[in-house]
Amino acid sequence: MRRERILAAKIPVAVMSLALTASMPAQAGIPVVDGTNLQQNVMTAMESVSQTLKQIEQYQTQLQQYENQLQNTMAPAAYIWDRAQSTINDLIQATNTLQHYQNQLGSLDAYLGKFQDVAYYRSSPCFNGGGCTDAERAAMDENRRLASE
Repeated sequence: MRRERILAAKIPVAVMSLALTASMPAQAGIPVVDGTNLQQNVMTAMESVSQTLKQIEQYQTQLQQYENQLQNTMAPAAYIWDRAQSTINDLIQATNTLQHYQNQLGSLDAYLGKFQDVAYYRSSPCFNGGGCTDAERAAMDENRRLASE
């Protein structure tokens, strides 16, 4: 039994001595460099930088798109107002033109009343080869002049 006690006491001492010697720093004289690992690390770092630059470029493009969207949402209001102003100006011009013709020729009904209907022209002696009087010829010339105006 005494032998077992001696062996039992030696095992913790052996473990402690191994632990103390294993934790001591090694004194190596030649540094070791893993070239393949270094190359892979450099390539990974370069790819990471490239991806970061690409992402920055995408952010710049996205910011430009947002800026364009903001400009485009503000532009339609100005565009619609300009189109409305143009339409109003065209209406005013048309009203002024109609007023000018009304002052010059009278009302629209009076102006259209100077011209005859289709039945009149079909039965007119000027168009049937029957011969026109001077008054009819003068009325036709006046209507032609008014129509050209």
